[in-house]
Amino acid sequence: MRSLQRHTLAKLRTMLGLSQKKMAHIAECSWPTIQAIERQKLKLSDELGMRIAFKTGVDLKWLTENQLRRAPTTLDGRPYTLSEFDRVQTQVVLPPATEAQAEALLQDVRRFFAFNVRMLALLYAYAHKHDKFPMCAFKVSRELQKLIREQVSPREEANAMIDSAIVRYGEDCEGLIAKATKEFFAKTQEQARRTRGSTKSSHGAQNQSRLSP
Repeated sequence: MRSLQRHTLAKLRTMLGLSQKKMAHIAECSWPTIQAIERQKLKLSDELGMRIAFKTGVDLKWLTENQLRRAPTTLDGRPYTLSEFDRVQTQVVLPPATEAQAEALLQDVRRFFAFNVRMLALLYAYAHKHDKFPMCAFKVSRELQKLIREQVSPREEANAMIDSAIVRYGEDCEGLIAKATKEFFAKTQEQARRTRGSTKSSHGAQNQSRLSP
């Protein structure tokens, strides 16, 4: 019998045991949109594809290339499993509740940080080589500032964050990048330690309550 799966989105959804309505809820879109994509009556947009990949943990490239014979993978090339979906969903919906979850979240934060930095480096190098750098740099800066103002509040803090990132002529660019990277890893490590500490305290309180008469 010929498979009714015409799109990798349908293959992913079936693998995860989700209805089209449940997948639409995860993807923050309408049920008819999921149905139309799976029937190949509607192209999977970049924005929707990224949202599905982020919320399920599946590789965006696998999802958008639509090669049904290929098994799904994660962003870093590992075989994609139901447990990966459960792990990502837990991180998206809930704060880490165990040391293992806190450590996994820290690794994901660092992995995506490295991924984005490398993408920017490759893009900027390409743009410079092909005489597209000024417009490329302007567009990247504009979108990043827009994102900061959407994510950071109050607005004064967002503006201060943008101002603190400005690099002036004559400054050591490589040194500033190295310093920012070092500070990022230090802050994420400190956050992970605080999360693990609060997790231990929570477990200790739960254990104490069990021992109390």
